[in-house]
Amino acid sequence: MKKLLKKAAFDPKSNSPGITCHDEAHELRSILKKEHHPSGTPDGCTHIGPSIHHVHANHEELQDAKYWKQTESSDHRGLIQSLIFGSTQDVSNNDGITKKRKRTDAVSYEGAIPSWAKLHNSALQENLAVIEFDITSFFEDTPSPLSSIMPSNWIGKHDTNQESILTKLISEGGHDGKRALPLRCRLFQGDRPLKTTNILMYLEKMSKKSKPNQDEEECKEFSSDEDVHEDAFKRLSQLLLSLHSMETEGYPMHNKDDENNLVVNPLLIASAIEYEEGNIDCSGKAFPFPFNLEESKAIVNSMKVKVSLPANQEIENQPMFVKTCLSRSRVDVSSRHKVFSIDCEMVRTTEKFELARVTLLEFSPTVDEPEKYIVVLDKLVKPQNRIVDYVTKYSGITPKMLDNVTTTLEEIQASLLSIICEEDIIIGQSLENDFKALHLAHYNVVDTAILFKSDEGRKHSLKRLSAVLLKRQIQNDASHGHCSEEDAAAALLLALRKARLGANFQMQGKNGRKNLFSLTSRLKRDPIDDQPGFLKYNNGPAVCIGPNEWIKEHVASQSTVNALECSNITSSAVKALTSYLRPSGRRASLMWSNIAIDTNDTSIVEVKKKINEIIVSACTFCFYLVYIPIPARESLTFKISSIRQTNITMAAPRSTVFLLMFQVGYSIAKQNVRLKAARKDTRSTLGWSTEDEDILSRSLDTARNCEAFWISSHDADGK
Repeated sequence: MKKLLKKAAFDPKSNSPGITCHDEAHELRSILKKEHHPSGTPDGCTHIGPSIHHVHANHEELQDAKYWKQTESSDHRGLIQSLIFGSTQDVSNNDGITKKRKRTDAVSYEGAIPSWAKLHNSALQENLAVIEFDITSFFEDTPSPLSSIMPSNWIGKHDTNQESILTKLISEGGHDGKRALPLRCRLFQGDRPLKTTNILMYLEKMSKKSKPNQDEEECKEFSSDEDVHEDAFKRLSQLLLSLHSMETEGYPMHNKDDENNLVVNPLLIASAIEYEEGNIDCSGKAFPFPFNLEESKAIVNSMKVKVSLPANQEIENQPMFVKTCLSRSRVDVSSRHKVFSIDCEMVRTTEKFELARVTLLEFSPTVDEPEKYIVVLDKLVKPQNRIVDYVTKYSGITPKMLDNVTTTLEEIQASLLSIICEEDIIIGQSLENDFKALHLAHYNVVDTAILFKSDEGRKHSLKRLSAVLLKRQIQNDASHGHCSEEDAAAALLLALRKARLGANFQMQGKNGRKNLFSLTSRLKRDPIDDQPGFLKYNNGPAVCIGPNEWIKEHVASQSTVNALECSNITSSAVKALTSYLRPSGRRASLMWSNIAIDTNDTSIVEVKKKINEIIVSACTFCFYLVYIPIPARESLTFKISSIRQTNITMAAPRSTVFLLMFQVGYSIAKQNVRLKAARKDTRSTLGWSTEDEDILSRSLDTARNCEAFWISSHDADGK
């Protein structure tokens, strides 16, 4: 314990980062709790906690706002990322020897913490709370009066309110074991106003190490078409769904005990004829089926296998499920494995949805056209039961299209079995649905719906994937619904580019950046062993508190986040800030709050009071007496002896790090920017004057220049 306490002690003359290993932090807490060490608090944490210090400034000077350092929003975003995910930057051990943390597939922060900050005892941090104060008003032409509400104008040496908690927190001695580091912050550049959330909650420079060969150069020279194909097949093989994933997603899984009963000779003969005589029709208009209807039925009936599906998706009797069974080495003398893309369209019948069209594409690249494909099969299919709805809007199938169609499901199955070998790769969007429609089982699949799944587990539609990643519009009015060839081609290109470009080719969050809560939700759902962040050790919920519109925009899609509506600073829901940070109960591992303040509804004096109350209740220690009631029949002596005085912490312990951000006039600046755009429109008769430009400039400056307070444990000078 002495060794750990010595390591955790802050020494201004040393560059030691304190305790950065979470195992050591856990050991220290366990010892203190077990030994009831006087350094411990009721929750077993030491008085030496995580702290953020200013590297250069004398802390006495920070009591005067004119000495506060000017920082950028990226500095604070970097600190948030470093606190949550750890850093890949070098850290020093006790001997001063620099070493680099090892990573495998952990998500981590690639940048360094700001040069002006020093983070001490990062592993002792257990919680992070970000509180945004969004202060605005709509009735004033200029937001300048609102500037007086910023903390720099009413704390420090010039503060007349001696009860201000921020005044106490920025003092050299701090307050109740915590101290605040005040900073000025330039939130955005240019003339586009941005909210604090848009800057800090959407993170950059986050990485997840990719598998080898996935982050290679986009362009690579090949000497032959064969090399292009082999390179693509090798890369696609790394994207195949695992058997567990296929089972989870509801793919038909066949019983391997039935494989020995399969009759493959007719298929081998048909495949050999197709390759020798070139009978595969690339136009897809008149595919020469290798078998007639009777032969197809005989082959399919002789090759049926049993499959398992999720309980809620079981198909009665499951007729004619077949499995690809040919070996490529027995079919093609070149022994080159192939890549196919498939898509099906269905119509509703009296029994269920049934196959109405199938399109099979074969990847056939060349040196000049590395994404080239050919249409191997494109056929309309006659459903077995009477059609009750063509669902043309989604299927693209019309009654006229199916007139005189005689092709059956059995013919399609027999043809696919003679074309696709079991080693080949099939690509598609939500392929389990296509396989169920085809009554087909195949194991080497690349599913673009899974491949591009968001961090919170949401699947993107093929239409959106194509529009965002391929810059190609599909399934629009010109297509008259879904076109199976168009969809199969889009899925093929998505998979090929993902295989070639790796992790960089993916759907992004807001403005092309990752949402903080999407990353934390994934890490809490599937913890990574070597993840350095505190989320691995804290099972508390991720919590967001703010206006309903703010929640919908930033956190509504994160299903694992506890969201609580708090319309403004006068709402009773503000009290939830305290309840989610108490040491007792289930503390929030990460809490993000947006406190809206409209000075139309609340005076500036009242706003200051409310802000002070929030900081007191959330960031500091408060104690009160608890008296246990005694039944009246018991003696007075027993009553007196039974009165207990218990220290109960009502707010966050010293292991919690806070960031308070104050932004004024964002809504006014945004309103003025829109007004300028409207006035500058050629159709406007009002125009835009120099005075209007001055008002806009002042509103942007007010919204741009924020103030930030990092509140952490007070352990300066070893105290």
